[in-house]
Amino acid sequence: MGYSFTNIQIRNTGEAIDRDRLVSMLTDGKKLRRVDKAEEANIIIAIIPGRESGWLTVASDLFEEDIEQTVTLAKKLSVLLQRETLVIGCLDSDYLFLNLLDDRSGTDAWASCGRYPDGRAPRRSNYAAWKGHVPDVQAFKTAMRLNGAFAEECLENIEPILSLPVSQGQICAESAMEDGTAQCFCFALEEDESKQELPRFTTGFVRHSTYCFFEDNVVGFLNESGPSRGVRVFFSGPVIDQRLAEIESVSIQLRAPHYKWTFIPVELKEIPTQDGSRQLGGTAPEVRIPKAVPQGLSLKKTLDMESERTINVRFKLVCKTDAQLDEKQLLQVTLMPMENHTGQYTCILEHWEPKIPVS
Repeated sequence: MGYSFTNIQIRNTGEAIDRDRLVSMLTDGKKLRRVDKAEEANIIIAIIPGRESGWLTVASDLFEEDIEQTVTLAKKLSVLLQRETLVIGCLDSDYLFLNLLDDRSGTDAWASCGRYPDGRAPRRSNYAAWKGHVPDVQAFKTAMRLNGAFAEECLENIEPILSLPVSQGQICAESAMEDGTAQCFCFALEEDESKQELPRFTTGFVRHSTYCFFEDNVVGFLNESGPSRGVRVFFSGPVIDQRLAEIESVSIQLRAPHYKWTFIPVELKEIPTQDGSRQLGGTAPEVRIPKAVPQGLSLKKTLDMESERTINVRFKLVCKTDAQLDEKQLLQVTLMPMENHTGQYTCILEHWEPKIPVS
């Protein structure tokens, strides 16, 4: 894995920027409330003064690794502050881009290096648009093309041209928290508690489509509605109905504070079905079902919160020695909120075993 980051640079003009006003511009229209401690925050906005450079840096998980949202905010800041703003982003050390915006002149200049990891790059470099914003456009163009092993190394080449130190240009929301010069503004999400919607599951943060024997299997589920407590888990399909395998252990795996995990064991028993097929099920009434992840967050923040709120069903299957299995032997794993039976979701898994090469 390489390095990924996104930040917004604001050109220093000698006139001080009211930081509270700046933060208000960034959070306008967002359902956020200010909190005192970082431990209570879902969103942190860090402002780094850059006293020895020509730029004021803003880093935040409000827009981290979300190109479209970052550019939109940078355009807004250029309009409201009437200054140059510069978006710098790097994707997995493969692709680095710079987007210079200036509402006063209508400038929207783009430069990039490296290979975009997901197909076609968002834009092509337009170096002519940088004229008047860098001292030497040709030197800037040459510097951008001097690629190293990692895309972010290009920032070393353009540091003297932009008057932007590398340490400032490649800062991200997480590293900004460790910068001794950063001023951090902490916010918690204002989630609507008035809606008493029943929980409803969907597939989890990581999509699983296979299972194997004698190893831990994990299937994740996410709640896309209101919070609740208590779940039922069911196992069905040909593998269970035909008694081709037995489930040795089952637990519900939840994220705990400080990046730790909580495991809640589930005892299974046979559950009658309308069609007479065999089904195993168990309950975990103590499982807390987190509410749905709010809308309008950056992609990275959304994925982080989905990871934190995913309910994982962890289980181990033991295959019977005389069982004949192929990929068509499906296993169905269903998670149901105890408060809302219609909010259940079923993941259908195919049998898969790693192929051991024959020497």
